[in-house]
Amino acid sequence: MDIVVGHHLRYDRSGYPDKARRNQVSILVDMVAIADSYDAITTLRCYQRPFTPRGAIARLREVAGTSLHPTLIEKFAVALGPYPVGSLVRLDNNEIGLVVKVDTTDPSLADIKILFDPSGQQLTDPYHLHLGHAQVRHIVAEVDPYSKGIDVTDYFD
Repeated sequence: MDIVVGHHLRYDRSGYPDKARRNQVSILVDMVAIADSYDAITTLRCYQRPFTPRGAIARLREVAGTSLHPTLIEKFAVALGPYPVGSLVRLDNNEIGLVVKVDTTDPSLADIKILFDPSGQQLTDPYHLHLGHAQVRHIVAEVDPYSKGIDVTDYFD
């Protein structure tokens, strides 16, 4: 019940509903508030363009300590990895791909669906690439999906 009632409470305990502000609040409320905020700012809304996953983490960090629990935000960011699932990324050979899976034990390891070749042409048949420790290709940057005219949700199986 704490989560349902209190997930719109801020870390500083402002927010709503007023009744929840007067009660002892479980740390689970703070955890859900972070996940709810991340989801809200990475989702297309009629009033806002979505943040990229890395941009969303940066935004969450901006409100750490007031709106959201600062320690839990850092743990959330570590769990998502440097390029969270849903990130469109540029590789060092100029290919562009979508992060579709991040290794839970080592977030630097990821499965990428390659969508654009090195010359910038969109592939008709995207292919999967596993970025492991022995892989010669590496992620060098995040790419804004809107700059490439794509909706990343179209590429998840």
